[in-house]
Order: sequence, then C-alpha cells, then structure tokens
Amino acid sequence: MHAKLLAIVSMVALFLVPLAACGGDDDGGGEVSPPGGATTSAAATTAASSSGGGGGATSELGYVDVDGARIAITQVQRCKPFSGRDEDLDLTGIGSQVQVFVNINRLISNSPAVGHELSIQGNAVGGAFTASANSVDGTNWFDEDAQPIPAAPFSVTPERVSGAMVVADARGSGTTHEVAFDIAIPGEIKEC
Repeated sequence: MHAKLLAIVSMVALFLVPLAACGGDDDGGGEVSPPGGATTSAAATTAASSSGGGGGATSELGYVDVDGARIAITQVQRCKPFSGRDEDLDLTGIGSQVQVFVNINRLISNSPAVGHELSIQGNAVGGAFTASANSVDGTNWFDEDAQPIPAAPFSVTPERVSGAMVVADARGSGTTHEVAFDIAIPGEIKEC
C-alpha cells in the first residue's frame, strides 16, 4: 500500500511540478553544492562520455540512461523525505529532456533485519516511466509485481546514488524501458 501511495504521489508531482521546482534559479543559476561544500556548475562539468550504454552526455552531477540514450543531469535537488525520516532519500535529477525522481525508504518492521524500498519515476524522450522494488530483509529483492530481482537495484554512498531497473511505461502502454542512473547527492536538504 505504501509503495502504491508513494508511486501515485510521485507521479502527480512528476506532471505538476515545474522543472524549476524547489528553488528554481534562486540557487545560483543551476549550481548546486555537492557534499564537499564547493559549488559546481553543471554546465562547466558536462562532457561527452565514451563509456558503454551507447555513449552520450554525462556530468559530475550524474546521468540517466533510458534504453541506451544517456542524458546528463544538470540540476539535482534533495528534498526533505516524504517519510520524515533522515535516513530516507528523496532526489530529483533534471537534465535536458529528462526528469527523474528517486526515492529510497527504509522499511519499518518488527524484525531485526533492515529492509528498503526503491521507487523511481520520471519522464524522458521515450515517455514517462515508473517502477518500484523492495526488500524486507535487505537481501531478497522483489519488483512491484512480487517477482524476484537477482540483486539490489541500487547502491548508495553519502555522495552518490546509482542503480538500474526495467521500468514500465507510466501511461499503461505495456512497454518497458531499461533505466540506469548515477546521481550526486547534495548535502543541502530542501523543503520541496
């Protein structure tokens, strides 16, 4: 139920929140402060990538790869988690022709094991997409249809989150897309 509510809320935000959400140009014209504290302009760091995935643009802020088309992330915003828990992560990555929402939540349970839930939604050149996965024990992962996933679909460090999933077309066409992402995690958390 929580995953479905989160997906619905995120999809509503996807279509209603303008690309300049959570501060627009008030943050220095598209610059963000990485965890190290220095301000980095995405325009100054965007470069061509010659590695895998069909190539394409990448930047220090990250990328989203949709069906082999790599798109550079030029703005990242970290929002106060919807759950209200500091260990959870709500990110918005924005680039030319792409917007992706990444939510990672710790699952609360009575067992000593720590579970997590990953939800990604977005839109790109290929259309809108959505997917979620969860693990109640941190080891065994399942997609939103309760089908096993061979490994955790994401990894997170204090500086970056990355992952890959097969996601469904959010408009119900039945098509799927392969989405991979690597996004810098800003130190500043905003009220979004």
